[in-house]
Amino acid sequence: MKKYITIILLVVSITSCVPPGKLNDALEANTKLEIKYDSFYQSHKDTVAVIANSINSLKVTVQGLSDSVNFYREIAMKPVALTKGDILFDKIVKAGVLTESDLNNIALTENKSNIEGGKFLTALKNDVKTITGAASDLKMGKGFIYVDVSTKLLFNSGKNTLTSKANLTLIQIAKLLNNNPDVEVMIEGHTDNKLFKSSAKIDNWDLSVQRATSVVRILQTKYKVNPSRIIAAGRSEYMPIDDNRSAAGRANNRYIRIVLMPTLKQVLMN
Repeated sequence: MKKYITIILLVVSITSCVPPGKLNDALEANTKLEIKYDSFYQSHKDTVAVIANSINSLKVTVQGLSDSVNFYREIAMKPVALTKGDILFDKIVKAGVLTESDLNNIALTENKSNIEGGKFLTALKNDVKTITGAASDLKMGKGFIYVDVSTKLLFNSGKNTLTSKANLTLIQIAKLLNNNPDVEVMIEGHTDNKLFKSSAKIDNWDLSVQRATSVVRILQTKYKVNPSRIIAAGRSEYMPIDDNRSAAGRANNRYIRIVLMPTLKQVLMN
């Protein structure tokens, strides 16, 4: 009992020595500190809760990504079984080209005794060589056959009107086209890069298109090639096959190109 009385007397003695104003200030400051502490503690508690929720969410996301990676890794590790149709389609999509070698190696059905594709294209190429002969330059690519005819065999310099000797070449081209009535054909006019003197205000674009149109018109009217299967186009000077810096190169760049465009069905079916 004496102990408690002593403590009480000590407290009373200390407080009696502190002025009332300062004691109130101290108590008020202490209250404010308690309020700030409570606010900070609650804010800290809320922040910790938000971070904890974010961590849990990230764990779920990471687990989902990990599962996806494992799923696609299993798919990627499985060997892909490609059919012949898949192989053919992949070639068409990736390159847009079926070479003669490709066509000759693609069997049309699973039956090994069936005839292989590519014979149509080979026969057409041989037909071009036989009919046009030395009058043209034969190229092959992207599933098409290109027959290039020098414009000196068809036109005078800077002109779009066919010469009389052009018939010697065009009759062979018409024979080729009429022998293959289901093959689409495009007639392209090409020029060198030199400007030419003309009373008419035309440039190499006009000249290339007009020359192609002149060829198409004579094939239709005189040699009875079906016009619905012909396209007339002008390439101007922008697809040179030789160097325009020399006279010989420019001469080579002045040509008419006949593009034979068999369909994929024609190429693969015999």
